[in-house]
Amino acid sequence: MAGQTVNIVSTGHSALDHRLFDKEARTLKQCFGKVRIIARHDGAKNIDGIEIIPLTGRNSRVYRFLVAPWRVLEKCLKLPADVIHIQDAELLQICPLLKLLTGAKIIYDVHEDFGLLMLRRDWIPKLLRGPTRVLVTFFERLLALSVDGVVGVTKTLGEKFWNRCHVGIYNLPARGVVLAAEEYSKPFSRREYDIVHLGALSQERLEFLSEILIPLISKRPALKVLIIGALPPQQRWTKQHLPPENIDISGKVPYCEMPRLVGNCRIGINVHPWLQEHLKVAVPVKVFEYMACGCNVVSSYLPELAGLLDEQTLKTMPLIKGVVPDVFVEQIDSLL
Repeated sequence: MAGQTVNIVSTGHSALDHRLFDKEARTLKQCFGKVRIIARHDGAKNIDGIEIIPLTGRNSRVYRFLVAPWRVLEKCLKLPADVIHIQDAELLQICPLLKLLTGAKIIYDVHEDFGLLMLRRDWIPKLLRGPTRVLVTFFERLLALSVDGVVGVTKTLGEKFWNRCHVGIYNLPARGVVLAAEEYSKPFSRREYDIVHLGALSQERLEFLSEILIPLISKRPALKVLIIGALPPQQRWTKQHLPPENIDISGKVPYCEMPRLVGNCRIGINVHPWLQEHLKVAVPVKVFEYMACGCNVVSSYLPELAGLLDEQTLKTMPLIKGVVPDVFVEQIDSLL
């Protein structure tokens, strides 16, 4: 493999997305001669021997789903590789042609149950979400037959595809992050924040989180909360609806900064108002990042997550079923 080339391509993720860059590209660079990432970025770069090819264009769904895949095809033809590792369902539409023209091995990396997510998309009229889910699921699995293998972020997700060759590779913290967590995590008594939430939040989940935080702040006026990775609309909403003296909120931060920030917090929280269908095959990597940084964890119940934890961990980590904020309040208050 030393003389071979891998192209990691994405239309929906940035080139420095931690799964693409830190986990996949860095790992593959140890085995392959050349590794490229073709994805959204602000310019062509070479970082630690990994070549980044920027994918530019409009920031719209129409462009992402209908135009960007063909831009990817063009770049893959100009920059041939032995293995092409696609990261998004919309790229499946170019795979039959990509296979025919390049002869490369193609791997589909499935991050989420794309069909089930159609039930949660606000931009799809409610009456059309069910039929859209059925069509998307069928065509995703049909087009995936043109690739050589499927990698799911969980075993259950990989098994949903008809491909004979499929495997689950869990999106767990990279070894470097675990080592950094050991170095940067503060002693528990010196941590500045009581609660941390890591990663993007939908408006629905943010409002549910606020229903937990408001009574906790009422009980503990000095409570300090850190929210990392919120989108701009959620940042604005939080500043309007939660006391700013208790909440520090920011957008995405470089993945290498995560251990230092989370290692300054006592409890990591992962909330879902209810167990939606697409969450039944999901494992939140943030839970393991909290654990790596020595945080206590309070999480909504997810079956895949529960299956990965041993009996002793399940006794000490509350996995909460249901949509009652008071249960979260009670568990967090007890831990504090």
